[in-house]
Amino acid sequence: MLLDYAGGGTLYGTCRVLREPRGFCLTVRELNDALLLLTIEGLPGNIEIQAWLSTFSLQPSQVDAYASK
Repeated sequence: MLLDYAGGGTLYGTCRVLREPRGFCLTVRELNDALLLLTIEGLPGNIEIQAWLSTFSLQPSQVDAYASK
């Protein structure tokens, strides 16, 4: 298991890069091994979190189905 999300589903995948404590990159099996990247930037008191999802060979409606959950 990779992630339980608010819509009641579970995503599975593999951690590809881990840069503690600043971020990670995962594959997401249910989205054709999409890459999910999360980074934490800045100094205490001025933290910014960025999330990126890169999908391959998927229709926008397939990605939107997870975004709405």
